[in-house]
Amino acid sequence: QERRKQMVEAPTPAPAPATTPAPAPASTAAAPAPAPAAAPDDGSGIFTVRFENFSKIHEKRYSEPQTLGPVKWRIMFFPRGNAGYHEYISAFLEVAEPTSLPPKWHKTVHFKLALVNQLDPAKLAPTQETTHTFTTTSIDWGFNQFFRQSALQEAGSGWLLNDTLVIQATITAAKLSAWSEYYDPKKETGCVGLKNQGATCYMNSLLQALFHTATFRRAVYAMPNTAEDTNKNIPQALQRVFYLLQTSNQSVGTKQLTKSFGWDAFDSFTQHDVQELNRVLCDNLEEKMKGSAVDGTIPRLYEGKALSYIRCINITFESKRVESFYDLSLNVKGCSDIYASFDSYIEEETMNGDNKYMAEGHGLQDAKRGCMFLQLPPVLNLQLKRFEYDPMRDANVKVNDKLAFSSEIDLSRYVTRDPSTPPMTEAAIYSLYGVLVHSGDVHGGHYYAYLKVAKSPGVYQWLKFDDERVTVVEEKEAIDDNFGGEEDHTYVYEGRTHKVATKKFANAYMLIYVLKSRESELLAPCMPEDVPAPVRAKIEQDAQAEEAQRKTLSDAHLYASIRCVTEKDFKEHMACDLSDFAESRGKVIKIKKADPFRNLRPLVEQAFEIPAAAQRFWVFVDRENKTCRPQEPISEAQEGLPVSEIQRLHSTGINEIKLFIQVIDNKFIPRTLAAKEDISIFVKFFDATIPALSYLGGVVVKSTAKIESVVTQFGAMAGITPQERVLAFEEVKPTMIDKLDLGKTFSALKLGHGDIIVFQKAVVAPDSKYKTAEEYYDFLLNRVVVTFKPLDEYKTAKSIDIQLLKKNSYEEVLAALAKHLGADAAKIRLTLHNSTMDMPKMLPYKRGERANLGEILTPMYATQTPTNILYYEILEFTALELETNKMIRISYFGENAEEKKQFLFLLNKDALVADLMAQISKAVSDEEKRPARPIRILDVFHGRISRIFDAKETLFPFNEKETYRAEEIPEEETKLQPGDKIVQVQHYQKTSSPLILPFGYPFYFVLKQGEPFSATRERIRGKLGVAPEQFSKWKFATVTFSRPEYIAEDKILAEHDFKQSDTLGLEHQPPKSAYAVVAPDSKYKTTQDYYEHDPTLKEAERA
Repeated sequence: QERRKQMVEAPTPAPAPATTPAPAPASTAAAPAPAPAAAPDDGSGIFTVRFENFSKIHEKRYSEPQTLGPVKWRIMFFPRGNAGYHEYISAFLEVAEPTSLPPKWHKTVHFKLALVNQLDPAKLAPTQETTHTFTTTSIDWGFNQFFRQSALQEAGSGWLLNDTLVIQATITAAKLSAWSEYYDPKKETGCVGLKNQGATCYMNSLLQALFHTATFRRAVYAMPNTAEDTNKNIPQALQRVFYLLQTSNQSVGTKQLTKSFGWDAFDSFTQHDVQELNRVLCDNLEEKMKGSAVDGTIPRLYEGKALSYIRCINITFESKRVESFYDLSLNVKGCSDIYASFDSYIEEETMNGDNKYMAEGHGLQDAKRGCMFLQLPPVLNLQLKRFEYDPMRDANVKVNDKLAFSSEIDLSRYVTRDPSTPPMTEAAIYSLYGVLVHSGDVHGGHYYAYLKVAKSPGVYQWLKFDDERVTVVEEKEAIDDNFGGEEDHTYVYEGRTHKVATKKFANAYMLIYVLKSRESELLAPCMPEDVPAPVRAKIEQDAQAEEAQRKTLSDAHLYASIRCVTEKDFKEHMACDLSDFAESRGKVIKIKKADPFRNLRPLVEQAFEIPAAAQRFWVFVDRENKTCRPQEPISEAQEGLPVSEIQRLHSTGINEIKLFIQVIDNKFIPRTLAAKEDISIFVKFFDATIPALSYLGGVVVKSTAKIESVVTQFGAMAGITPQERVLAFEEVKPTMIDKLDLGKTFSALKLGHGDIIVFQKAVVAPDSKYKTAEEYYDFLLNRVVVTFKPLDEYKTAKSIDIQLLKKNSYEEVLAALAKHLGADAAKIRLTLHNSTMDMPKMLPYKRGERANLGEILTPMYATQTPTNILYYEILEFTALELETNKMIRISYFGENAEEKKQFLFLLNKDALVADLMAQISKAVSDEEKRPARPIRILDVFHGRISRIFDAKETLFPFNEKETYRAEEIPEEETKLQPGDKIVQVQHYQKTSSPLILPFGYPFYFVLKQGEPFSATRERIRGKLGVAPEQFSKWKFATVTFSRPEYIAEDKILAEHDFKQSDTLGLEHQPPKSAYAVVAPDSKYKTTQDYYEHDPTLKEAERA
C-alpha cells in the first residue's frame, strides 16, 4: 500500500520507460553500485543502489546520489519500516541536494521502486510506482509498505543475499497536472484563463470563444474609444479583457466587464443563459460599432438568412417571410446526430384541425408550415436544446440524450436559393471550432469550453478552457466525449464483473462551426499588431492607475491621514460648533507615521499657502458634551516626535488626526503662548436682522481679561459702535447657550482653549424672528429638511424638500406641505418611511400617535437608520373622515363587459356590503335616469373573477387602494331554465408554455341547454360587440388550472361538466390599445401609457 511521507497530492501517473537489466548479484563484500544508465536531459533514467549489512542497520540510511540529467537523486531507506509500519521495509525517492536548486524549482516525475532478486537478476519484486511533483520543500516521496519483512527473510528467496539488498529506481519525466500550483497555462498552451466570480463560468466559456475568433477580436480592438467611464462602457471593458487575455501571463479578471453590464454581486453568483448573454452582448457591440470602421462586423460574421413559409394545401395561397438569425436552436431529443437536428429544424408542420391557418380572404385553411435556409453565416452558432419543459413534471429538465457531431459537417443540402436573397458564394462546409459544455442538471452545474486554437497560421490545437485552467487535450476528448447519452462502468462484486450504464451529465450545450474555406482567416492566431496603439495605451494607463491605487492601499498602514481646517472653513460653517467634519471640511494631508511631525509644515504651506513660520497646530478634541473643539496645542518640542507618537499623546486613535491651522499674525495671535495665562478663544456674531450666525475670528487672550475686551476687539467687524449695548453668550453645546457677564474675567467664568463666545446687539427690531442668540440656536438644533414624495409614484415623481422644525406638530407639517402643493391640508395623509426596505410603510400614519415631527421621523427601533423622508397622498375625503370611515373605489360595468363609470364611496366602517350595493344602485340610477337592477360586487385578479362579495359581509376585506367591480345582474341570469348554466368567461393569449396568459375583463355568461356551439359563439360575440371578421379568428377553450382544452364545433357547452374553478376561455391577441389590462384599476391602461411613463423601458424591452 502506498503511503505519503508528506501530505502532498500526487498527480495522475504517466507511462514509464522499458526496464533495463538489473546488475549482477553482489558478493558478500561491499561493492560499489553500478553507474546509472545514461540519462536524457529531462532527467529520465534508471539506477540501482545497494544496502549492505542490512541486519546491523536500525535507522534510516541514504544511498549515494545518482545524477540523472540536471537532478541528483538518492534512495532513503528504512530497514525497520517508517511511521509504524514495522512489518515492512520502507523506501523513498529523494532529491539529494535541494539547497543547490532555485527557490521555485519543481520537477514532476513518474517513478518506480523495485527490489532486485540477486539470485535471478532478471527478476524484480512487485513494483511500487507513483507520480509526484518534487520541490525544494517537498523533496521525498515513496512507500511505507515497500516490501514485507517476512518475505525478505525467506531462505533462498534471493531478495536478501549476504546481508545485502539491492533497490532499482526507474524515473520518467511526467506531465505537470493542470491542478498543480506550479502549472503555467501560458507556458504549456500559450493561453491564459478567466477568473470565476462565483457563477460566471458560462460567461468565461463564451468570452474565450469570442476572443479566439480572430475577426471578432480585431473588430473589438478597432472600436472607437469614448470618454465614457469604463465601468459603464461594455466595448472598452471587453477590449481590456481581450488585451489581457492576449498579453497577460496570469488568469484575467472580469469584474470590470460585469460592472459594465450593470451587474451586482448577486448577478455574478447567478448563472445566466449563454445564448441570451451572447445575443445581448453582440447587440450592444453592434450598436456601438455603427458609424465606425468596423460597422457591420457582427452581422457579417454571425448573421444568416432563413425563409419561413406557410403554404395552403387545398388552395393556391402562400405566405413567405425572410428572417435573419444569429444562432440556431436545434433539437436534441429524438435526434441521433447533428444532421438529424437540422432535418428536424426544417421539417414541415401540418396546420389542420384546431390549428388551421387563417389565409387572408380565404378563411381557415389546412396548410404546411416550414422554413429553409437561404444563407448560412461564416460563424455558425448552434444552441443545443439541452433544457426543455416537461409537462408531465410541470418543470424544466435537462436532456442528456446522445447527439453526435463531427469535426466537419456539410450543410449544402440545407441551403436553398431564392431570388430575394443573394446566394452563398462558398460551399456550406463547416469545421468545428468550439464545443461549450454544461456539466450538471437543470438546477445548476458548471460550464467549460473546448476550442480549436491556432498555434501558428494553419496549425491548430484543441484546448480546454475551464475558468483559470487551460490545458491541451486530444480531439476525442473535445468531441466524442461530449455527445451525451450513456457510458458503461464495470465493477467487481463477489468475484464477478458487472457492467452498468449511467447517464453522462457533461455534454455539449453549444457548438460553434466556421466555414472551412475561411478557417485560417477566422481562427488566425493572436498577433501584437492586432491591438491598435490607442487601445494599448488606454489599457496600460488604466493598469498603471490601478497599480498605483493598489500600492496606495497596501501602503496605507504606513501613513497617517491629517485633516487640516483653517478659519476659512469656520467662516463657511455658520452653525453650531466650528466645523462639521461629517461634511469633509478642510483638506486631508497624508504623511508617514514614522516621519517627525514638523515635516507637516511644508505640506501645509503647499496646501494652504500659509508660511511655515506662521503655523500653529491645534488638535481637535471630542469633548464629553459631544462637541469637537481645537483644544490641545502641539508644542515645538512635540513637533520633533514621530506622527504616530502625536496620535498616541493626543488620543486620536488610529484614524485621521483633525488639526486646526492657526495663523500667527502677532495681533490677535501672538507667536508664543504662556502656558497658564493665555487662552485661545473663538468669536461669533449673531445678527438678528437676517437672522444668521457669522464667524469673526480667533483670538488669544489673557485669562485675567474681561469678556468685554473681546467685544471691543471684534465689535467693529460686526458693525457695532462703542455706544451700543451688547449681549454675550457661551456656546457650550447646541442645547446649552449660557449668557455671560461682560464684566467678569475668563478665568472667573472658567473659559479655556477652544471655547466659543457669541455676542449680539442688545436692542433688536420688534419684528425679528429670533430675539436672542439662544433662540436662534434652538432653531438650528431643531431645523430639519424633510423630503416629501408622492406615495403612488415615489420612485419616479419629483420630490419636495421643505425645511421644518423637529418640534413642529403634525398639523403644522401638513400646513407647510399643503402650501407647497396648493392643496387642502385636511385632505393630505402621510405615510412613514421604512429605511430598512427603502420604501413606504404598509399603513398610513395615524395622527396623534407621536407628539411632533422629531418623534415622527425617529425610527421605532434603534437598529433602524434615521430618515427624513415622508410620503404624501391627496385624498378625495379628509384624512379625519378616513380614520373613521371606509373609502371604496368602484368601477361600474355595463352589459357588454366594458367599464362605463367609476365611483368613490365613503361608508362607515361598520357598514355591510348591502349598504355599499344600495349606494351603487342609487348612483347608477341617478346617472342613467332609470331604476337600477340588482347589483353584485366582484373582485377581479389576473384576468379572472376571484370573488363575489356577499351582501351580509362587512367591509373589512375591502382595500382603499384597490378598485372593485360592480355590475347589474343580467335578467337572463335571474330566469334560468332547466339545464342552463352560468359560467365565467375570460380572455387569454396563447404562450409557448402550456399555461395561458389572461388579460382584459372577465364576465359571467349563461349557457343554454341544448344550444349548439355556433349559437353560443354568436351570443358571446353580440355581448362583446366584436366585428364578425375579427371574431372568426378567436378560439374557444375550457380552461382548467390555466390549461386550455379547445372546444369542438359540435359541442353543446351547457352539457360540459364545468368545475367550480373552470372557465370558458376566449383565445385571441390582446387589442393593441390595451395589451395588458387585467383589472379596472390598472395603473397604465395602454402600452403607450406604460412606455411614455418611463422612456427607458422601451430600450430595456428591446434589449
